[in-house]
Amino acid sequence: MRNTTRQQLNIWKPLLILGLLAGCIFSSALSASAASLSFSINGTNAATGTSLVGWANFTYNAATNNLSVQVINGSGIALQSTDVLTGLYWQRASLSASLTPASATATGTSIIWNKTSSSIGSMWQFNSGIAGPSSTNEAITTFSGISGGMVNGISKTSSSNTVLTSTLVQNEITFNLTTAKGFNLSDIQNVYFQFGGSLSGPRLLAKLAVPEPGTVALLASMGCSSLMVGFRRYRRLRSK
Repeated sequence: MRNTTRQQLNIWKPLLILGLLAGCIFSSALSASAASLSFSINGTNAATGTSLVGWANFTYNAATNNLSVQVINGSGIALQSTDVLTGLYWQRASLSASLTPASATATGTSIIWNKTSSSIGSMWQFNSGIAGPSSTNEAITTFSGISGGMVNGISKTSSSNTVLTSTLVQNEITFNLTTAKGFNLSDIQNVYFQFGGSLSGPRLLAKLAVPEPGTVALLASMGCSSLMVGFRRYRRLRSK
């Protein structure tokens, strides 16, 4: 009987360890992802054949009332103006907590082609409460056309390439917005990347690239539940 019980305990010990690790991992993931949302696109410009790849990382810092929006263009070489990223649109479920533009900078390893302006902020603008495409109501876009837009390299071989003479950022911009009380990061949804100098250019719906806070919370709960079940079984077997 003692050997049988000992064997059973040896079987359940790994489950206890697994439950504990699951709880720790998912709890850590919850705290790490609760303040950020990442979206990504991966498509093709039908007009040029250029791959359109990008990421938008929304990071909310409640301590500083700051929403950081990091936009990265990882697309193929820009051949025409419709390959240039010129806007990020999204739908926010509630606009009761306002957002105010604070700064815009070329970050990471970015360089600026044909620089004609002293600041990124003078070429980009934030709009809230708009009637944007696909039911979006907020956006960060260039002021006019592709000037100030983002690429991941340009082609210098095409004589008809309008991007050669434009001021363009390669390949990352970070926008900082000041948030008001009551701002909720999870209100951000339906994120679109807009390419080209007008709304007729390619527009791609982004996919959520990391678990939403609610999903991670569920996983954390499952990990804790596994730990509790394993612990109870361990106590019952040990008392026999």
